[in-house]
Amino acid sequence: MEQETKVIAKKKIPVQKCVYTVPTDSRPEQKNLVMWVRLGDLPDDLKLDPNARRADVESRVAKQIRSTLVNDPESFWKLNSGIQMTARDVEVKDGRTVVLDLDDPEDDAEVADGVINGGHTYECVKLERAKLQALALQSGSTERLDSFNAAIVRIEVLTGLGRHELADISRARNTGEAVKKYSLQNLKKLYEPIKKELGALECERIGFCENDVDLVPGKTYQVLDLIRLMSLFNNQLYPAAQDKHPVVCYTASGRLVDKWEAESASYLPLVPRLKDLMFYHDQVYLLLAEHHQKGVGRPRNGFEKRDTVLPFTQQKSSWKVSTAFVYPVLASLRILLAADNTWRTDVDQFLNSSGPALVTALLSFYDEQCKGKTHEAGRSAGCWRAIAAEARAQFAEQMLKSQAI
Repeated sequence: MEQETKVIAKKKIPVQKCVYTVPTDSRPEQKNLVMWVRLGDLPDDLKLDPNARRADVESRVAKQIRSTLVNDPESFWKLNSGIQMTARDVEVKDGRTVVLDLDDPEDDAEVADGVINGGHTYECVKLERAKLQALALQSGSTERLDSFNAAIVRIEVLTGLGRHELADISRARNTGEAVKKYSLQNLKKLYEPIKKELGALECERIGFCENDVDLVPGKTYQVLDLIRLMSLFNNQLYPAAQDKHPVVCYTASGRLVDKWEAESASYLPLVPRLKDLMFYHDQVYLLLAEHHQKGVGRPRNGFEKRDTVLPFTQQKSSWKVSTAFVYPVLASLRILLAADNTWRTDVDQFLNSSGPALVTALLSFYDEQCKGKTHEAGRSAGCWRAIAAEARAQFAEQMLKSQAI
């Protein structure tokens, strides 16, 4: 049973018109209200917690919304699909005021009531209203602001929804631009094991839904990057001993989100290794950059002279290295994982002693087979196979030396 949370806010909204019904007799708590509200009466503090993604006011769809708001506000209610939101309960007073009971739980595991669809519309309204308010103060004329405030937006309110229903509703109703699956998975709390393992501080740097990294200060990488890391080391899905390699991490990484949900049993045992995988990703990156810096062999595509801050450790490199090189080398290290996902040897020592040989295997294949095309290294199973074979040989030699001592 879902935990009840305390209603801490009542939001009164003046309306022009409203329609209110209980669609299903068997679920009287699930009410449906549609109201037409002047933009000037739209609250500016509604939460977007139920929405699967962040609103990007610079997206193509958002720019169209803003254009209508600025150039034809009177027609806005006809040209825009409006806003859908959740509430615990609704009350209509005299047909002119709607009172919303909104939950804003202190527990982050719960979802606050707010906008579930139409987040772009809501944020665009707030943005353009603030601009017009500033313009009115500067010019002393409120004509444009008055016209804007008189425009109408359609708002639908749904009550009595369980958290498990939010993702399905968000996916079904966000039709202007399809919501990406990882945003919906975040809404369904499928990333809680990752958040628990990495902790609140690291999670401040992770984008768990669309537009996080671009719009939220401090976000430096997406949860997709972590799923990709675990895929590179997933010996259940891509056992190196059976000559199966996670080439999909380079060619079609978006498909990994489906695997995270459908093949969760193979991923969850890797979650405790995440901090290691994050560290070794950046170490492999630096290994490649340092090798290229030495000028070994001829110049190659896939290396660009550019200061780069690495995503997981914040170490700095003077080269930007293509993932077509990083991923096959990193994936070869999965031979060092035992069946219980513990390390069979010291990975740092292995990289120090055998890392140059892995890089040599990569670049030899690239020079001989890829004809200067970087992406060929990333999408060629032969490339991944050659590096995995070298890693296996290096590890076997290391084990023989240790037994001989």
